[in-house]
Parts: sequence; C-alpha cells; structure tokens
Amino acid sequence: GGDTEVATEGVSYGVDPVGFGANLLPPSGNPISYLFGFGFYPGSQLNYQTNPPFTGSLLVGSQPASNPTQIGAVWSGTTQEGLTFQVPGGSPGETVGVNVSSSLGNGSLSSVATYYPAANIIPASGLLQLLYDTHRNLLYALKSNEVAVLNPSTLQWQSPITFPSNAPGTYDTMELTPDGSELVVAGMAGTEPQLLVLDPDGVVAPAVFTYTGYTNGSGYGSIAITADNQVLMPGDPDLLFDLSTSTFSTNLALPVLSGSVVVRASADGSHVYEAQLNDSGGEVSTLDPSTLSVQSESFGYLFWTDLAVSPDGSQFAAVDTPTGFAGDAIGFFDSNLHYLNTNVYPRFSPPDAPGFPGATFSPGGKVLVVPLGDSIELWDASQGTLMERVLTPESLQAASPDSAVSPMMALDSTGQTIFAISQSGLTVITLPAPMDQMSPMQWPPVASAARAESGFGVTIVSHMAALHARLQK
Repeated sequence: GGDTEVATEGVSYGVDPVGFGANLLPPSGNPISYLFGFGFYPGSQLNYQTNPPFTGSLLVGSQPASNPTQIGAVWSGTTQEGLTFQVPGGSPGETVGVNVSSSLGNGSLSSVATYYPAANIIPASGLLQLLYDTHRNLLYALKSNEVAVLNPSTLQWQSPITFPSNAPGTYDTMELTPDGSELVVAGMAGTEPQLLVLDPDGVVAPAVFTYTGYTNGSGYGSIAITADNQVLMPGDPDLLFDLSTSTFSTNLALPVLSGSVVVRASADGSHVYEAQLNDSGGEVSTLDPSTLSVQSESFGYLFWTDLAVSPDGSQFAAVDTPTGFAGDAIGFFDSNLHYLNTNVYPRFSPPDAPGFPGATFSPGGKVLVVPLGDSIELWDASQGTLMERVLTPESLQAASPDSAVSPMMALDSTGQTIFAISQSGLTVITLPAPMDQMSPMQWPPVASAARAESGFGVTIVSHMAALHARLQK
C-alpha cells in the first residue's frame, strides 16, 4: 500500500535517569513511586504485558529502594522506560538523589526529592467528604449519620456533630455558611430532597427541612451557599433554600443548573460558579447571587468532573479527572468565564494514577491543589505548570464514580496542612511551608498537556490541549 512503519527494536543510551515520580516524599509509609529514563534494561526485556523484576539496583539517597520493577515503555512508540519501587523512609527536610545501575551502566539524578515534615494516618471509616472550618480551625468529615470533628492541633477526634433523630435521609454533601454560623448537610430522603441545618457550636438545635413538592428528586451531589445565606441545590428540580425564612423555592429559571453539575462558591459567597459534568459541551457558568442571573459559556469537546473556586472568587478552575485515566486536565478561567490557560505536565514525570473530587485553591489563590490516587499535585494557578507532586504515605480514596463531586480533600487556613480521605482513614500531610510561599520545582522539559492511561500503556492527548491549539490559531 506504499506505507512504511519504523519501529525501534533496541537503543543503548547507557543508563540515563531523567525524571522522578514525586519531589516531596513522606518520611514514613514506604509508598510506591516511579523513576523514568533510558537504558535501565536491555530493549529485549521490554514487555508490555508483564512487569518483570528489575535485575539492577536502585538507591534513593544512600538507601536501597525495595522491590524495583520494570514497567516497560512509558509512552507508546518511545524508548523511555520506567521503574516502580517502594520509597524508603527518610528524615524530614532531607533532600535525596537517585542512582540506578544495570548491566548497561550507571546513572544518577541529584537532589530530585525532599522528605516533607510529617505524614500521619488517623484511623477512620465511612468518611464521605472533608470540609475545613476556618472560623474554628477544625476539620469536618461527613459520615452517613453524623459529622466527625478533628482537632488539627492534636490530631484527635472530638465529639461529633450529630444528626437529629428525625433525619432518615442519605446525605452526601455539606457546606458552611460564609459566616460559619451554620453547617448545611444535603441529601435525599427516599425520593425527596432534604437539608439538615446544624449549629457547629451545638447551641441551636438541629433542624430538618424536606422539599415535598417533587417526589422524584435527583442530582443533589453539591450545594453552594451565597453571601445572603441562600442555599443553591442544582438538580432535578433546581432548588433554592432560604436559611433566613427556612423556605424552598423552585421558580429559579436556571436552565444551566439542570442535570448533572457541580456548583461551588467563593469563601464569602459573593461568587458562584458551576460546571456541567461529563458532558462534551464543556459548559461553565457564573451566577450572580443577588439576582440569580446566569452567564454561561461552552467549550466543546471538554469533560469536567470537578470544580474549584479561589477564595476571593476572582478565578476558578474546571478539572477533568475521569475514572480509568491517570492525571488531570484543567481549564483555568476568570470571573467573566474567559479561558486563561490549561495545565502542562513535565515531559519526563507523567502522572500515574486517576484523581478524585477535592480540587481546591490555596488560601492565597496562587496554587491549585488536585488529589490523585497516590499523590497530590500543586499547580501554579497563573502558569498552569506543575509546582510539586506530593507522594502520600498510603493510597488515597479509590477512584470515585464520575458523578461524585463531594470533596475528599481539604486544606487548613494556612495552606501548609493537607487532609485527604485515604484507604485506612484520614491522611494528614504537613508541607515544608505554606503552599503559597513554596518555590516551584524545576522539572525536566515539559510537553503539551497529555494524560496517560493507567499503567502508562497509551498516551491520550487531552481535550484541553486540543482547545489550547484552536485558541492559539
């Protein structure tokens, strides 16, 4: 047919490590990370079906890494290779390099990662959502029948915020009012939308409010509370609950808030945004809390699974972390729905795990934080470049269904402590400094935003990269 295919059978570079999986490591836990490079093993050993043990040696700092394993070619059609291994424990603040040896020679990378100050895993079960209360400096963890309360200073659970006895519903999301006086929990009582209004201080008795005008409600996976204490509940039907009068409204004329969406508000409730979920229209909207008028824009061929709003509401980020794919694609927008930027991964340090709900901005709005299954990524919100990848001491919550939007990660008021739901409970990570003050990591050269299918088997160019190219034209 006149076509020619060229395939690489084997290339010898010697041994040349070029990229590391994460640049902030837990001092304990021995999680799995990655080393990327060339010449780790002869080309004849490349195997796309199995991951054979590595016959060479791998040192992290001066310590041998446990269970180094080959993962074949990282990117389809290239000779870039990878190794998985268990990270040895280290001293907080210690900076380490890596050294790898094989039958083809030796190679090293210096100062590739630093051990962060602390990683704690607090046993817990049944956690559905995390929310940090900046008014009281407490962490709230939603459960099916209560809100657990953690004191971040002592890392001890305090007395929970209990649900009233007449609350028979299934609850999956919660939000604080901007002034912190009320905690609103939303869910369904059978087929009827239901709200619980709780007092975090325990002074006012909890109250239950059920919307009975519709018997087949659905879609209440997220809520947002405006500056004048209006609770927006996008779903079917769209609902508005006035906390001042304890009444529901349905005549909102908010067509963009129908169907499967996620809605978030700024810290003071002055800005409200929403994103259409898992729909190729890529629609994002802004809602005026005072008039409830809506402005929408569509960005075709984009899919959103999460949404984060900066503390002052001046910008927001729509995030795509679909189940079954590693990493995330991000659209950064200003308050007028102008598309500003997308994210760009380092070429030689690709993501390796899918994400889950919980993307959030740092307290100063300079950093977007996105949780993945084995790490937490810190993105420069103005440049769209990866600042840090924080390896977690254990795997975080397994990838959620694409319809889930309740945040499973939260930050403290300084942006130095990260809380995330993990396999055995709650993981608490202390960073070397508040993330707004951290200097970005100098990663190896970058490539256009792309996402690799789990296992590094196939590279799939993200919709964001395609959009970026069209906008440049």
